[in-house]
Amino acid sequence: MCGVLGIIGPTTLGQGKILLQMLTHRGQDASGIAWLEEKNNEILISKKDSYPDLLDVDDEKEVGMLIGSTRYPTFGNRINSLNTEQYAQPFLYKTKYGKLTLVHNGNITNIPVLSDKNYESDTSFIVEFLGEILNEKEGDLEQAIRVFMEKIDGSYSIVGIYKDFVFAFRDPRGIRPLVLGQNKTLTILSSESVVLQNMKINKFINVKPGELLIVRSSIERTQLSTKDHAYCMFEYVYFANPCSVLDKKLVYDIRLQLGKELGYRIKQEEIEIDFIVPVPDTSRPASQGLSEVLGIPIREAIIKNRYL
Repeated sequence: MCGVLGIIGPTTLGQGKILLQMLTHRGQDASGIAWLEEKNNEILISKKDSYPDLLDVDDEKEVGMLIGSTRYPTFGNRINSLNTEQYAQPFLYKTKYGKLTLVHNGNITNIPVLSDKNYESDTSFIVEFLGEILNEKEGDLEQAIRVFMEKIDGSYSIVGIYKDFVFAFRDPRGIRPLVLGQNKTLTILSSESVVLQNMKINKFINVKPGELLIVRSSIERTQLSTKDHAYCMFEYVYFANPCSVLDKKLVYDIRLQLGKELGYRIKQEEIEIDFIVPVPDTSRPASQGLSEVLGIPIREAIIKNRYL
């Protein structure tokens, strides 16, 4: 999975890199940011097959909006397999009515049905597909995204810049997370609340499944599609930062409770266990809950080399 970020308000590219770094646990293959140059209304993009802090930009440069991505590949090639520009986000598409650039977290499952072209990132497909619909809908973003939701299968949380404003939307089932928070000067969209919490924004909302947000001087929220909410279990047990809040529940607490539940089931089965070994690191809260229920100690039987 990937991490996506959007910042609206007076900020710097350096601050964008810092906040994007907080989503590196969601993807380490590549990172990138895009921002609006207000003087000439140009979208500029910087990408790197590495962590966000290594992006080659002027950290002191002040901007009014930016979007960013950390990449974990579920589609296309992996790191160092081809030119970074072809697989790293963000991606840009020039419509007849204005420039569109976006970042995406999720996985589109019906690309072969909709296009004969080979893509090295499903995000490059998304920006072209949505851009073409915008041309058909005479630049109307809301109508274009309605059509997009009708035709696209899979999961997606998307943050983008169109013309001179930021927008965001989630797939109708809300499989991938996306949260929104504000302070006195900034509006921030992020895959996870840990970004907002580090900015001391402790009140935030989930972008609803099937909802479109358009952020200008105010936030316009439009419900475009509604289906049964589908949760991705991997967010709770693996992808998400334990400090993040998903659907009003702390990820750490969920993992702890899952470990306890496993402990109760093991007790019923009367399985003999010598030690509890947490693998991978995201299983540590679960191993703590398991240890509490069973009264069995945790041991580091497997040590990871963090430098390979």
